[in-house]
Amino acid sequence: MKSKFDSNLSLDTLDMKNEYLKHI
Repeated sequence: MKSKFDSNLSLDTLDMKNEYLKHI
């Protein structure tokens, strides 16, 4: 359960980074 949460968190962070990079 914890590792699943951690990986979801990582995916969210990656998404945010990608969105940020797209807007530069």
